[in-house]
Amino acid sequence: ISVECPYQLTKEWDPYIAHDWGSAVPSATYIFAESPGVPGFPKGSLILVDELATYDPSNTSWNVGLDWPPSKLADAIANDLCKPWGVFPMGVGDDSKGIEDSLLKQLREGGVFLTKPHKERISGWQEMRKLFDAAKRKEGPGLWISNRCVYWWRTVPGLQRDPKRPEDILTKGPDHGGDATRYGCLYKSRGAK
Repeated sequence: ISVECPYQLTKEWDPYIAHDWGSAVPSATYIFAESPGVPGFPKGSLILVDELATYDPSNTSWNVGLDWPPSKLADAIANDLCKPWGVFPMGVGDDSKGIEDSLLKQLREGGVFLTKPHKERISGWQEMRKLFDAAKRKEGPGLWISNRCVYWWRTVPGLQRDPKRPEDILTKGPDHGGDATRYGCLYKSRGAK
């Protein structure tokens, strides 16, 4: 459900980031905030407040990245995404295979502190569906997406189910925003501090 977050992200909102790596394909990083219980957002609701997505805007597939190295990405996450909101750049993020040194280690050197996500795909999609349903019905904690998350709105609503595994999403399309959202939802539901 599309919203704007009219509140300051103080510590009571427990803001954190969720990240899905990409270079040749886009990376997607989101600021999550957990509602302390304010009008419009029941206690425990998750709000994707803002995003940093490294996609090529001239490519209509939304699945071509900007080839940023981890150092440039870390700088953009810390300074362009988190700093304006007063959010410390920590949370959850996918590590990457094929990078000589650990991606999470390289991001840490750039001031972005991430732990590996719970990668249960199906339970992650189910958690997202549960939260979206609660937001739609306005019953209990839900999941809300800011209008600032342009890449999310262009890609996630159109994700297709995998015909061989209907509870999962096809991984051949632009699923990066969905994956980062899934990581962020599981991060909170698994009791992250």
